[in-house]
Amino acid sequence: MISNPEATIVKSKLITSTREMSAASGSVAYTGVGFKPSCLIAQSADATPGYDFVMTIGVVDEALDEFSLYREPLLFRSGTGVLFRITESATQAQWCNVTSFDDDGFTLNWTKYGTPAAIVVDLGVLCLR
Repeated sequence: MISNPEATIVKSKLITSTREMSAASGSVAYTGVGFKPSCLIAQSADATPGYDFVMTIGVVDEALDEFSLYREPLLFRSGTGVLFRITESATQAQWCNVTSFDDDGFTLNWTKYGTPAAIVVDLGVLCLR
């Protein structure tokens, strides 16, 4: 007999947001999930004509271990320790990692590298518990 049936039910919530490539480095809290997630599956995309730099698929587990596949101009790469890595060029990018799972969402610490263009990137994050 299960003592806590709620613990066996997977909860999910899709959060959508944006990130401007020229935004300053810093922490951003994403809320509205309705529960404290224990896993994230994330993707970024950009449909701006003339730019060929945005695509990331990332995952993070409850221990905050991260892995992502990301596109840089003309090639795909992978790496650990980053949820999103959005690259415009070798010297211009935004990337982030998860610093915490919160009661109603999660917090990402964004790092801006160089001076990327003021392009808005769409983010989608599937939160699971």
